[in-house]
Amino acid sequence: MEEDKEKKGLKPESEAEKEPETEGIKPEQTATGREKGLEQENKELAEEKEEIKKGINEQGELWIEPSEELKDALEEAVKSFEKAEEERKKKSELPPKPSEEELKLKLEIIDLKHRVRDLEMELEKKAKEIKQNYEQAMMIKRQFDDYKARMMKEKADWFNYGYEPVLKELLLVIDNLERAIKHTEGSQNFDALKEGIELTHRQFLTLLEKFGVKQIKAVGEAFNPNYHEAMNQVFTDQHPPGMVLEEYSKGYIFKDRLLRPSRVMISALPEKEKDLEVQTEVDENKEKASPDSNNEDKGGE
Repeated sequence: MEEDKEKKGLKPESEAEKEPETEGIKPEQTATGREKGLEQENKELAEEKEEIKKGINEQGELWIEPSEELKDALEEAVKSFEKAEEERKKKSELPPKPSEEELKLKLEIIDLKHRVRDLEMELEKKAKEIKQNYEQAMMIKRQFDDYKARMMKEKADWFNYGYEPVLKELLLVIDNLERAIKHTEGSQNFDALKEGIELTHRQFLTLLEKFGVKQIKAVGEAFNPNYHEAMNQVFTDQHPPGMVLEEYSKGYIFKDRLLRPSRVMISALPEKEKDLEVQTEVDENKEKASPDSNNEDKGGE
């Protein structure tokens, strides 16, 4: 064994153990210090010896201390190995590759998310439209409420004060009547009184026409049950039957409505002429219904 070490350029163990006894001892140290130094050196040599023994492999080869370049290369190799190991661990920690069904489900989920987003946007748009429509409806409702309140007020005003224009015009007629009365006091001029009354009457009729009230023509017109009310009849042959001969009270129309009918007297045929007309009508009916006349008509054909 010692010969093998000598061949490899190493000192035998006996020489390696003997060299430290003389190294590191200074002349000025005491005996006790020298003993401690020797013990320390022996301890270090023993540890070094153990390390040398560990460096020998099973084939008896001796571990040789690598150079600095080799150390750097080894460190780089170790770093590369550690880096590769870390990458391998990271790859091993990655989740497994999803299956085709899982990919389809993920695509469906993504599609559903897009649809949900579109629906949310559409819902938001509809919500804005509903809000706008609601605000517009509320504005229209407020306007309608204001209009309704205004119409009710106008209706109430018309119901309470609608006759105000008519009354103002009637006051003018009253003024003329009062003037006529005042001028006739202590006077025997009845023609002037009559003229004043006729003037007031014409003024009153003009006022009525101004507000859509007109008189119904009756005398000399044919009797019309829609506008005339027969109060009496006169049998005469001087006028055709059903003619208005006299008017007891005038009738009036307000625009297209009848305020009151004219109360009139109408003409009628005398009893003899009436009976004669009836007999003539009966004879004509008999002639039309007799069989002889029918036969004559056939023979003539």
